[in-house]
Amino acid sequence: MDVVAVFEMPLLLVLLLLNNYTLHCLCVLKYHQSPKKPKKLERRRRRDLLQQNTTKQTTKEKNREEKEKKVFCSLMMRVLPTMVLKPPSNPKAFLFDIDGTLCDSDPVHFECFQELILKVPSVRNPSRKPIDHDFFRKHIAGGSNPIIFNNLYPDLSEEERERMWTEKEKEYRRRAITSLRRLNGLSELMSQIDAEKIPKIAVTNAPRENADMMLKALQLDVWFKELVVLGGECGHAKPHPQPYIDGLRLLGLDPIEDAKDCIVFEDSPSGATAAVAAGCFVVGVMTSQKAEHLLEVGVHMTVKDFEEFNSKRREYKSR
Repeated sequence: MDVVAVFEMPLLLVLLLLNNYTLHCLCVLKYHQSPKKPKKLERRRRRDLLQQNTTKQTTKEKNREEKEKKVFCSLMMRVLPTMVLKPPSNPKAFLFDIDGTLCDSDPVHFECFQELILKVPSVRNPSRKPIDHDFFRKHIAGGSNPIIFNNLYPDLSEEERERMWTEKEKEYRRRAITSLRRLNGLSELMSQIDAEKIPKIAVTNAPRENADMMLKALQLDVWFKELVVLGGECGHAKPHPQPYIDGLRLLGLDPIEDAKDCIVFEDSPSGATAAVAAGCFVVGVMTSQKAEHLLEVGVHMTVKDFEEFNSKRREYKSR
């Protein structure tokens, strides 16, 4: 082997080694230059995933709670008729809500509010579509105007809200005065109350003008006389029990001792909450609410109208 051959082998080996090293470096460089998510993005991704899991978990919990509530209400609707939850056999007084109880007036209110909220959009209705009955039940039914309009239009001034509800109630009275009818069975119950000489009173969250109009339209103004309690003129309106406490006192009854022997008729969860808190026996009238929504707030009995109540009362008396 000549001298050149001797020196060629190490040189070729060196070149081969250098070539392999270069390839390695290129691979390493390519690896480090490959697009990677910054640590902040990675942390954000993990946080988002955690939030998604938490949201899913919260949604599952809410769904479970709603399911349990429905099961409970369904069970109560089956069990209540078999329980000893009957009206007092000798009631000391009857207390009546007006709107939606003495008559089915909620359809007129619904129309007025639906038109109002389309005209002046509410933060509670971001879709700006016509409100449905579920929206009406959740945000309007049975509430006093200050509470309703503060909930629907929190960004408006108190003066603007009052102007709006004044106009709305004026429109309600215009439409309702010719369309209101006594709820089925009410006239019969009135005759029984008069025959048994049981005191009665109306307790409502309606403005005075509305209460006067409805009682006159139903020809009940003479029957109730001056015995009408307005939630807006009490220290607190419904769902606070104050209007019913004041009603019991006006009848000369003790709100603590006598409440359990008095029967209240209410159609809304708000009003029923007030009556239950006052300690009365509460009958939920299902003119616009489902039984489950009234049972949720503690009513002792649900009926579709006074005719059904009269029938149940006769049945209890015959036992």
